Amino acid sequence: MKKTVLLTTFSLLVTVLFAQRTITGRVTDEKGEPLQAVSVQVKGSSTGASTKADGTYLLSVPADAKTLVFSFIGMEVLQINIGSSNTIDAQMVQVVQELAAAVVQVPYGTVKKTAFTGSETTITARSLEKQQVTSVTRALEGLVPGIIATNGGGQPGTGADIRVRGVGSINASSSPLYVLNGVPYDGSIAAIPIEDIEAVTVLKDAAAAALYGSRAANGVIMITTKRGKKGKPSVGLTVRRGYQSRGIPEYDMVKSQDYYELMWEGIRNSLVYGPSNLSFAAAGQQASQQLTDVN
Repeated sequence: MKKTVLLTTFSLLVTVLFAQRTITGRVTDEKGEPLQAVSVQVKGSSTGASTKADGTYLLSVPADAKTLVFSFIGMEVLQINIGSSNTIDAQMVQVVQELAAAVVQVPYGTVKKTAFTGSETTITARSLEKQQVTSVTRALEGLVPGIIATNGGGQPGTGADIRVRGVGSINASSSPLYVLNGVPYDGSIAAIPIEDIEAVTVLKDAAAAALYGSRAANGVIMITTKRGKKGKPSVGLTVRRGYQSRGIPEYDMVKSQDYYELMWEGIRNSLVYGPSNLSFAAAGQQASQQLTDVN
């Protein structure tokens, strides 16, 4: 009797665990058009199917399945409770994506990253703040591929010489065109504080810089400065100091009196031992005249 009860209980458990039921339905978009290749999956399991060309699907699910998950590229993920119904239709909504961070600044405005086909690199203010430099041109070094930044002289406060993809001219300038807030900028780049810069976009191909003509033959560096924002006022202070010193100690220099005496001696000797072949007395007199002649 006990064996019969155990076998009956085991059979009921197996029937419950492996019981399946079929769910059908149709998936459409907001306009009622059928969606093909939509993934229909039981939440928390690998059981799933895809919709056909007419948007219909057929799916065998466990009896204890509770939720169906509908997913499709460009559509919001939709979850529907199964309940006791064997027919579940779904209407999916298109995803509205905010691509504010994926915007590329070009000469004619801004475009989405997905719609831009040129070669560009954008550096944000967060990246610039990490650079311990005084000029934005020095901040580009090592951050933008395809450019060469050379030392602009080493003096504190000077910027680096930028070459976009090498030297583009032999006789003319090889420097890129700088554009500040949409306007070509001819002033000193070092005069623009890094703290005031919102973003820097480096355009390296001819298509993106076409609107600037021959001026953009060596690339374009577009600088966008920060704007005022609503909120509580804040005050920030950044101090940078630079030092310059000689690599070799200064050599000894003569004073003004010693300088004139050495010059007089040099002129006299050139007249004595040179083609003139003058005597020391005559050469000394002529040397004195040359040094004192105000005309």
